Amino acid sequence: MCQKNCGTTVASALRACDGVSAVSVSFPLAAALVHGTAQSNALVVAVEDMGFDAQVVTDASESEELARQLGGGDDIPAVAPAAQAQAAEIVLRVTGMMCQKNCGTTATNALRNTAGVSSAVVSFKHGAALVRGTASASDLVEAVEMMGFDAEVVADEFDAAELAHQLSMEHETVAPACKPPIDSTLASNHMPVMDSSVASEPPTHEDVAVLRIEGMMCQKNCGTTVASALRACDGVSAVSVSFPLAAALVHGTAQSNALVVAVEDMGFDAQVVTDASESEELARQLGGGDDIPAVAPAAQAQAAEIVLRVTGMMCQKNCGTTATNALRNTAGVSSAVVSFKHGAALVRGTASASDLVEAVEMMGFDAEVVADEFDAAELAHQLSMEHETVAPACKPPIDSTLASNHMPVMDSSVASEPPTHEDVAVLRIEGMMCQKNCG
Repeated sequence: MCQKNCGTTVASALRACDGVSAVSVSFPLAAALVHGTAQSNALVVAVEDMGFDAQVVTDASESEELARQLGGGDDIPAVAPAAQAQAAEIVLRVTGMMCQKNCGTTATNALRNTAGVSSAVVSFKHGAALVRGTASASDLVEAVEMMGFDAEVVADEFDAAELAHQLSMEHETVAPACKPPIDSTLASNHMPVMDSSVASEPPTHEDVAVLRIEGMMCQKNCGTTVASALRACDGVSAVSVSFPLAAALVHGTAQSNALVVAVEDMGFDAQVVTDASESEELARQLGGGDDIPAVAPAAQAQAAEIVLRVTGMMCQKNCGTTATNALRNTAGVSSAVVSFKHGAALVRGTASASDLVEAVEMMGFDAEVVADEFDAAELAHQLSMEHETVAPACKPPIDSTLASNHMPVMDSSVASEPPTHEDVAVLRIEGMMCQKNCG
């Protein structure tokens, strides 16, 4: 257990709850301070969904003391809305990041969880962060350095303004970066070729593109990052990424240049394989078979539902997400849900059970098909219900457990309507193993 992984996981779960304005999580104190109008029971559910135990601190003196240690000060909430300083914009140089997904996200969460920060964007590509709010520069630098990176304020006004502009533009375009078709580089025989004479309209049939990916250091993190970036592109129906082959096979109607941009936005180098024989050979090794594309839409088998027992997961955020991405990136999978809580996975599609088990085991977990029909049906129901409720789990207010002096008390007589002012809740968090992932 540590502050870096577990603490960050808990903080992210709490920040996702409706009505939360600020969060402070401490691994040494095994506690969290939450500002906002969110209901305490919703906060508890959000933490427990990440695999930790949580309960509201109801003792007023203990709650007040923890709130002060967690940064709330003597007058809680720590920063009253009327007393907030004027927001400013600070640009930091951030060095030591290896990628956008893990390092960039870790630095972003650290900054966003800093008191007084209203927004934060971190770019691995530019090695910089743009932060808006009332937090001091020293607090921001300390937050980044606590995550293991180096940071310093960009003092030159011109450089700061230029970086702020670049980061603002990147933040606005990173999501749709792989969406708009620009030109088509997919030709006959479903093999990518760089031909400027090809019409710019996207193809109306499914093609495949083979990309060379440079800079991946492993399958689990880097491979999953690349696969997720490619799957987010408009028109992509299936993705296979191989770290050993340093390549990716993409099915669908997406444009090759959009795929390249998507990968490069994650901090890796990518280029379309234009040599027909090399492209065909890589496609076969990546699962495309001799007849490319590997699975023609008209020849797909009827979709089935398979339930797997998955053991070896330590949490939902990292382990559950890793297993989910592995299954979703398996050819023939139309949907996949993995639950750390139930130690199981529900997969729909045409992929074989052996392929699904292999995909999970390649990520370092153990998996087996649930053969008993009753058990499988029961797990499928539980996972379906969990998948439908996990997103809004911390949204609907049920009852209010925040009383006067901004201290939580368990009083069933409190009205169920959410408070109209900002409160704070202090939670005891058990089971965190680190700050980065769990927090």
